[in-house]
Amino acid sequence: MTTIVNGSLLRSSAERRFTHTQQRVVYKLCCVLVGGLYNNDWSRAVNSARLDTCSRLRWRDSPVEQPEKERCDMGRQCSVIGCCFLTVAMFVFLCVSRPAQAEWYVAGQGGGTFGGGFHKLNESSPGANNSIENLTLHTSPLYGGKVGYYIDDPAWQWLGFEMEAYSSTQHVNQQSFGIGSVNPTSVQVTSGKDVRVTTWAPVTIMVRYQIGSLEPYGGVGLGVYFLHLHDAASNITANSNANMGLIAKAGLRWRMTKHLAVFAEWKYNQVDFDVNNFPIGSLSGAVSGTYQSQFAVGGLGWHF
Repeated sequence: MTTIVNGSLLRSSAERRFTHTQQRVVYKLCCVLVGGLYNNDWSRAVNSARLDTCSRLRWRDSPVEQPEKERCDMGRQCSVIGCCFLTVAMFVFLCVSRPAQAEWYVAGQGGGTFGGGFHKLNESSPGANNSIENLTLHTSPLYGGKVGYYIDDPAWQWLGFEMEAYSSTQHVNQQSFGIGSVNPTSVQVTSGKDVRVTTWAPVTIMVRYQIGSLEPYGGVGLGVYFLHLHDAASNITANSNANMGLIAKAGLRWRMTKHLAVFAEWKYNQVDFDVNNFPIGSLSGAVSGTYQSQFAVGGLGWHF
């Protein structure tokens, strides 16, 4: 229950207790996402759990081991899905907890990638020790959408939460590099190799600063990455699904009207992954590495 005394809004003790509970939830969520993702230890552990136990299985050479591979894949995906359900449940809880005091919005976005590539690619099959330090990717278009809300309480209107998804298909640049640490072998990568990356960000913690109709903002959160690699020359395809990594962003929003807004945004993605039968760069067997990319996007949003 709330009352107005001399033009001031007074909340009941129950509302104040709930606000304090919500603040503690937000604080703990920030600690988990920001601390854990920047440290990157837990995300690497989750993404590598299957690799540590399953890379010893010679999947290509031992068809008998295929059920074991499938169980390992399913175990990793179930653990990632469980974490995603937890973050989505937290997102829903925070959204519905104060429905009368939330600024909801939906938006479409499009743009392009730049500065993308694979780093520290290592063969993880038994007995293999080849590696590639860097494998650069070409720029490509990006498209996607997002939904989120900002708390409308005057004390918390700078804080918000966002969920988004987007996809891009980046071509591997023509390049040459050496494979192996001792007497490296020179390898030439030609065109026809594509990398499609689909990103789902179940929850991103957003902050903003309102200056009239302008809103500079930033955010950091959890990303779930799905990588699809294809080599047209050999017709080899490989997938690495449900990898958890980092998403960071910064942008500027202009509120054209009360409901309509346009925005420009920079994003940064980073994720550790492992994949069997890596079709690029003459690496064989199971390969682990890091994918990084930056994005410049713009879009149109509707605020309720």
